[in-house]
Amino acid sequence: MKSCTLITSVILLIFLALHCVDMSISGNGGSSETVNAKVIITDTVATLTDYQGNDFGLIMEVFSTDYRPYEKYGFRVKVEKGKSGGSVALPSNGVYNFHIYCEEKKLSCFMTNTTMKKGTVDTLTCTLLSECIVDGKLLSGNETVSDKRYVLSVPGSPFICISDEKQQFTFGAIPRGSFSLAVRPKEQRLLIAQAKYVFKVDEITERTRLDIVLP
Repeated sequence: MKSCTLITSVILLIFLALHCVDMSISGNGGSSETVNAKVIITDTVATLTDYQGNDFGLIMEVFSTDYRPYEKYGFRVKVEKGKSGGSVALPSNGVYNFHIYCEEKKLSCFMTNTTMKKGTVDTLTCTLLSECIVDGKLLSGNETVSDKRYVLSVPGSPFICISDEKQQFTFGAIPRGSFSLAVRPKEQRLLIAQAKYVFKVDEITERTRLDIVLP
């Protein structure tokens, strides 16, 4: 009789453990913490929603793929879930980049080259992971890099930083994923001969090193 009672108690504890876990968020910070979000696209209107149980303030930014914040060039619009209906109207059908983030939890995701098709209803889903800090230095394969400063940016996004006189730079917070990075001298206002580098922000490490060899 006692053994039956013990078995019943163990089964009950396992049941409670499995069903009391909030599946939309795990961990208490760092790379293990995630929040799920989704974007419903109707024609040229994008609506930010989240899964039941995600009681967080989510923010969505939509960018044209040629957006460059330093030059103030390109299209950008921002909306917060729960404000203005959580929806934004885009100027036309086309290809856009989506940056969704939670300021409170320092979580984010970045979706690139998303096509907005007229007359269709699409749902995008993304997992917001803890942001990563990227440190690095600009190097030269042939000679010492001059003391002029450089602008480093991910086109079509708000992610940008400027190197110091020693050619060191830091992206304070950036989503995890693979990115194309444009580098150019600060005084060069036009993107005439920009060099592009592809780098990946690891899904595990919270700080990564990126040294770039300029041509």
